[in-house]
Amino acid sequence: VHVAPVPASLPKHTHTQEGRLLMLEVVTKSREEGTAGRTCQSTMPGPKMGARPPDFDEELVRRSPTFRRWMELATGQKLKYACREFIKDRAGDEERLMRRIMIARRNNVRDHQALKKAREIKKIKETLIEPATTATATNKP
Repeated sequence: VHVAPVPASLPKHTHTQEGRLLMLEVVTKSREEGTAGRTCQSTMPGPKMGARPPDFDEELVRRSPTFRRWMELATGQKLKYACREFIKDRAGDEERLMRRIMIARRNNVRDHQALKKAREIKKIKETLIEPATTATATNKP
């Protein structure tokens, strides 16, 4: 597949007839770096942070032990949480950490609810099975 550079006079994005957004490759020249023929994209890859979910509780997150440790860090220090690194005063890391703490809390609450339900079911089964086993034990000759 041969990709030819698109002239700078054309827009970086265009829509197909089906309505899909296409990224066009643009060759740029940087005067500061002195590099010619450098390819760039107008957007960074990966997921973007959207609006906070409706159940997001900032006060709860700010009271968490992990976030308290985060607040004690000096500028440039790292905090590792949930297999991710967060650097103090790096753009967006505080919000990322808060969202990660909220996700962990949401998962813990969900798991706790499932565990409570499983315990209730086990208790009901034990109360139903116990009288039946007691009755059969007393009816044996």
